[in-house]
Amino acid sequence: MRTARHRGFLLAIVVIVSSAACGGDVIQPGPEYPSSLDVFTPGNVFSPPIAEIAVGGTVRFLMTESPEGDGHNAIFDRTLPGAPIDVPIVVDTAVSRTFTTRGEFSYLCTVHPGMSGEVIVH
Repeated sequence: MRTARHRGFLLAIVVIVSSAACGGDVIQPGPEYPSSLDVFTPGNVFSPPIAEIAVGGTVRFLMTESPEGDGHNAIFDRTLPGAPIDVPIVVDTAVSRTFTTRGEFSYLCTVHPGMSGEVIVH
């Protein structure tokens, strides 16, 4: 009788351990964010419009000529601590900015109304 009880107890432990190993309450790691990312200007938009990077990461803005023959810029919200230096108006130039502070940093192109983007730093 004592052996039957032990077998039942061991069976219960095996079932609990097996269910945990098969995805029961196992915590999965969160998404990893890149340390660098390119933002393009196809036409008068930033692509991707929302760039997500890791803290300490770099965004490279690849500013091509607009359909009107203008350049682009990226003007950041200066009220946010950790916002990088603005990207001046440039044409066919790559300009990098490093983000050392977690947060959401919106920016816009003042040359083209409605052209805006955001960098989210995790």
